[in-house]
Amino acid sequence: MRRSLQASAAVVAIALAGYLSWPREAAANAPAAEPNLLSVAAPAAAAGDSEVQKLKKERFAAALEELKLGARFLNQGSWDTTALYAVLETGERMVDCYSSVVPAAADRVALLTDYVEYTKFIENILQNRFEAGSLRKQDLLRGKWYRLDAECRLVVAKDQK
Repeated sequence: MRRSLQASAAVVAIALAGYLSWPREAAANAPAAEPNLLSVAAPAAAAGDSEVQKLKKERFAAALEELKLGARFLNQGSWDTTALYAVLETGERMVDCYSSVVPAAADRVALLTDYVEYTKFIENILQNRFEAGSLRKQDLLRGKWYRLDAECRLVVAKDQK
């Protein structure tokens, strides 16, 4: 009788431990609201565009689409650190491409504002995964670095406006 009580107590303890950790794990894997950057449309090639300008717009469109797909992939929860690094690097490339496609400072500030929001979105996903124990601290810090870099770019763009 004593052994069956001990076994029952062990089963209850294991079940309770699993139940208590479930909300934290579920929250870490719950999709977050998407930032504005993921609804931005790429500028279309215009009749008067030079060949280089058409290529730059196409390059920006490719980076933007890659960014959208990668961010949605991260938000769904099925990814590894290689995918994380690719999504972060794609955002940086997309911002660099945009500067060569749209020279107006006000437009760059608007895009960089959305990019800062996007990096906060990614960093929030990473923070949730880190707190759930499914992400290394160095990966969380990489996300933080990209957010800080985005904020630096925004400050510089506002100063140049």
